[in-house]
Amino acid sequence: MPRERRRWAPGALLRGQIGYALLGLRRDPLSVFFAVVFPALLLMLLPTVFGNARVHGLPMARYLFAGMAAYTAAVVGYVDLTEAVVGARSAGVLKRLRGTPLPFRWYVAGRVCATLITVLLACAVLAAVGIGFLGVSVAAGGVPALLLALGAGSLCFSALGLALAALMPSARSLIAVTLGTLLPLCFISEVFVVGDQPLPGPLTAVADVFPLRHLLQALLAATGSGDTGAGIAWNHLSIVAGWTVLALLVARWRRGALAGP
Repeated sequence: MPRERRRWAPGALLRGQIGYALLGLRRDPLSVFFAVVFPALLLMLLPTVFGNARVHGLPMARYLFAGMAAYTAAVVGYVDLTEAVVGARSAGVLKRLRGTPLPFRWYVAGRVCATLITVLLACAVLAAVGIGFLGVSVAAGGVPALLLALGAGSLCFSALGLALAALMPSARSLIAVTLGTLLPLCFISEVFVVGDQPLPGPLTAVADVFPLRHLLQALLAATGSGDTGAGIAWNHLSIVAGWTVLALLVARWRRGALAGP
């Protein structure tokens, strides 16, 4: 007699996909470097080189801690996740998933959860460097706000990465598109700061449209150094959430292209 097909619990499916996504990340040293090592190196190097320089009235190390956390969420969600999904689609992995009991939504959920775990681990490294060597301090009351901002930012850029993967027909020009849009946005959003002079008004207006600058401001507020003081910057997080919803709608609309022909 044929055996009854086993029904996997959603928790088991999600754990398996998270482990699969994290294993793929560990096997890609370049992604680990730019997501975990590179931000910590910048956080340690720039304050050491520029000494007591200040950025918008804040010590450089304190400002860069929030900036590098925002950069980490963006690069892991928007660059690494997009590259992994498009690469799997090009290799036929997503097409073969249709012949397995794994629903596609659990594959996507595993990727997003792995992105969040990677961001939290990278920010733990940033905290170790900033608090242990550079005198950066985060009040105990700001930790929940910091975690909320990191979670919102990771989800937002993961959704943007999925939307971009659904819109990109091939992986040939993917890195040029992701890094070609993210790096200029990092500069006009003042994640990568050059001096203490404010940017021209038009560049600031453009940066205010996109979520990276708002994620940075939410992280600065969570660490007690933003324009709203220590706590949760709901106005900035609402814009991040709006981009998340928009990106999810695009990914939902192009779901067939995201999973592959």
